[in-house]
Amino acid sequence: MEDLDRGVRLVAAQKDVWASLSPKEKLSIIDELMDRLQAFSSDLHEASIEKRDEPAAVLTDDSPSPAADLAADSTKKKETLEDGFACVDAKTRRMIATASGVSHWMHSSMLTGIWLSVIREYFESVVATGKPPPPFAVRPAAAGTESAQDAEPGKRPSRHFVKVGPKGLLFTTLLTFGSMELLVEESPTEQELVHERTANVVAILGAGNFDAPIDVLASLFVENSVCVYKSSPFNPRVAPVLAEIFKPLVDRNFLLFVEGDVKQGEALLHHECVTKWYMTGSIHTANRILWGTPTPPEKTEPVPKPLLNKPFTAELGSCTPWIVCPGN
Repeated sequence: MEDLDRGVRLVAAQKDVWASLSPKEKLSIIDELMDRLQAFSSDLHEASIEKRDEPAAVLTDDSPSPAADLAADSTKKKETLEDGFACVDAKTRRMIATASGVSHWMHSSMLTGIWLSVIREYFESVVATGKPPPPFAVRPAAAGTESAQDAEPGKRPSRHFVKVGPKGLLFTTLLTFGSMELLVEESPTEQELVHERTANVVAILGAGNFDAPIDVLASLFVENSVCVYKSSPFNPRVAPVLAEIFKPLVDRNFLLFVEGDVKQGEALLHHECVTKWYMTGSIHTANRILWGTPTPPEKTEPVPKPLLNKPFTAELGSCTPWIVCPGN
């Protein structure tokens, strides 16, 4: 634990240094990361395939939390399958290998490259113009049941839909990276630009089912924060390759990759220097982190306090999705 503590403190000490870097400096770092991603893309792809398709690593779990980083009370059984897919014919094995190879590339190198490209678009615009990229379009929004077109003559609509998203045919066609609309109230507002946000020290529990560290990119370039990334026990082979790709950030202690067990993850999240945390995993894992049990406590008065009371962002499986939309 001493090594983890020392590493987290080194990263935390660089929080303000990272936040104070100019957009031009961060754009230069992004370009270097893109070059290194290209150089290590094959290594990342191979590591991704090895850790996922290894026959001896097939895991069965009776609990509802198969990817639980912090499931200390979860009993896991390992089942070894001799010769992997030897039970299927050669043609099927070839189809499986091809599909697996493509899918691993898409959720490792390709996804990382997409995120870097989109983030680069923002910083390139800020460096060139001092402003974020302009929206695709702005259109009036209906006010209640009254359409904007039927509003009182001479009265401007108070709300607008602002269409935003990455530009270029690469994203809109090949990568199907869609645009989105923001509902914006027409009133005086002040908001920090992405590269001006207050810095945090972010702890990340990495995903076990894909290999692109998009939470690292979001922490650094969207949240303007330094971070410590703990790889999933299901995903240990990609961490050394990711450390090579992100070496310019690792060398300056803006980013740290760590591995370890449940206790290591718990120590990371509860470290006094960590001010925010991300995770990708099951809802049961999140509940264990927050409440110490796979299920949340019943609603009572007073409202129970979580074991870990820090801001967090979680991408959870095993839970019903919700759609958040504006309304009364």
